Amino acid sequence: MTAKAKTPRTPTYRRANVNLREINFDPEFSIRDIQEHHVRTLVAALRTKGKLDPILLLDDKRNPEQPKLTLIDGHHRVAAYKTQQRSQKHPKPVNALIVSCDEITAHRLAAQRNSKDKLPLTTTEKLNLAWKLVWLSEAALSKAEIVNDTGVSRTTVHNMRKRRRQMLEAGKEPTGEWWKDSKDNSLGTQEETDLDKKLEKYVDALKGPAEAMRREPAEVKWGVLEYVFGTYEARQIAWHGIYTAQDDFELDAPQLEHVITELDENCDF
Repeated sequence: MTAKAKTPRTPTYRRANVNLREINFDPEFSIRDIQEHHVRTLVAALRTKGKLDPILLLDDKRNPEQPKLTLIDGHHRVAAYKTQQRSQKHPKPVNALIVSCDEITAHRLAAQRNSKDKLPLTTTEKLNLAWKLVWLSEAALSKAEIVNDTGVSRTTVHNMRKRRRQMLEAGKEPTGEWWKDSKDNSLGTQEETDLDKKLEKYVDALKGPAEAMRREPAEVKWGVLEYVFGTYEARQIAWHGIYTAQDDFELDAPQLEHVITELDENCDF
């Protein structure tokens, strides 16, 4: 997975019937393992309806000399078609949409597609997909676009962008798995490593009480914070949180300005 900062272009589509042997499988677009129980569900749907929603194929011209039809969405549906066709002497082509677009857009489409009988992404799959989009797009995609495409948080995208810069500076390639790349302490400074150790220590100690308060309203959580640290330090914490992650509020600038004004008027530090 190499860094590619291209401006995504608008995809164009065409419908087609495609033989399974024509389909190219690229691990870059295999964002989940095949779940046999889901394949069986789709095979049953095939028996009932005769067809499934169209699979999505990329008109793949990354190598202009060897154009391919690369599967970017519908791996379980293809597995179901293969299961059905084992008993057929003359397998029929399958229903497909062929999209022409750049690689970044293709990865976004793989994330956005949510058709019938489709399994939702697990947290790990969402994180890996977001990490791939961050790595490939650089600044071509906004934080909001990546959040909307994958369902990860804005803070996670912020951290991924920071990790990407560190890896580029160190000349390192990503593994494709966020949990591995995010834990590579060789990329951080000693100060960052010490901070991670402190965070781990206190997170372990506070995880239980924090979980117990998760469903409480914000005023209760703030009240606890203010009671434990005092008003002065609690407001310092709030101020630090806002200013170290301002990029996370890029779509809520008016609200952020209001919060900062309130802090300015009410804080005595």
